[in-house]
Amino acid sequence: MNVLRWWWLKFRLRSSDSYNRSKAARTLGESGNSQAIGALVRALSDRNQHVRQAAENSLVKVGEPAVEPLSSLLANPASKVPTTPLIKVLGRIGGMAAATALIAIVKKKEPSWTLNRAAAVGWLSPTSHPDKEPAFLDALIDPEWRVRNAALWGLSNTAVDFCVARLAEMLSDPDTRVLEQAVALFTDPHRQNLVRNVALERPAVRGQIKSSNLVINEQSINCCRCFSALQIVNWGLLQPKP
Repeated sequence: MNVLRWWWLKFRLRSSDSYNRSKAARTLGESGNSQAIGALVRALSDRNQHVRQAAENSLVKVGEPAVEPLSSLLANPASKVPTTPLIKVLGRIGGMAAATALIAIVKKKEPSWTLNRAAAVGWLSPTSHPDKEPAFLDALIDPEWRVRNAALWGLSNTAVDFCVARLAEMLSDPDTRVLEQAVALFTDPHRQNLVRNVALERPAVRGQIKSSNLVINEQSINCCRCFSALQIVNWGLLQPKP
């Protein structure tokens, strides 16, 4: 892309017409030029949803070169760029560098980072980062229900053998929203092996579940019947093996 074209697109990103701004953001992404990162990041704060989406998609196209500047913005408390789209872009880019940035966010325990931790852990499941499993284990015991809930949601799309015992404990979570997500994970027909692991390979966990005598409120999980924690285990055992 020549210099004049480059400057023209940056100028169009400041147009009063949202269509022109959106088209400029898309074109900058198609160029794959890392020099577009700054302009595209600013467009993430655009008042128009279509412009913000175009900027997000373009940053994903730029790929790994965008990870470091995005991570720097997240670490800068003076940054005025919304954190949620930055985290989403990192999650969509994927790869080791992006996963490292997401894990660093999960480790931040300040109350002001609660929503950021929840957003970050939700994007970790597709990655193969060696610290992914410890990050999930940490998120499952986070004091904020949103983070625990996001971790359970993320685990619905990945292997969970590393955290079977921790997941069983989630069936006693004090927050009904987290409880609902945990029950959904255990009663998912595609997750029958998860239930068997709890019941067969982890007898101590099964005893813990049985002793808890937990009854999950029917309304809270929007089901036609109530499940006790032990019933959840037995339900899984009754299903045919795949």
